[in-house]
Amino acid sequence: MEAELYRPRTLGPREAKVLAWLETNRPAVIHVADVAEAVGVSREYARTLVWRLERKGWLQRLTSGRYEPLLGSRVVGRHVIRGLRSTGGCARTTSLSPRLHTSLG
Repeated sequence: MEAELYRPRTLGPREAKVLAWLETNRPAVIHVADVAEAVGVSREYARTLVWRLERKGWLQRLTSGRYEPLLGSRVVGRHVIRGLRSTGGCARTTSLSPRLHTSLG
């Protein structure tokens, strides 16, 4: 479990596009069909993208096909603070979005 807390979270181009869409629109809950439409992929591929983003900690599954985006302060609380622990208190805030960096600042 400890190793999973500090696992790097890399993104593919389509995963990044989904996160950009989530950051821009800020939906409280998304469906696989929303992702398919936003990114311009089939629903089958959108399920794969959603599964990957859930596995990487960007989404939380609520029910079948429904997910909660984990952006904003929840990302800061969940991932940056873990990074602080792993680096002995030193964190690189440049990895945060400008909006998050400003709100922390």
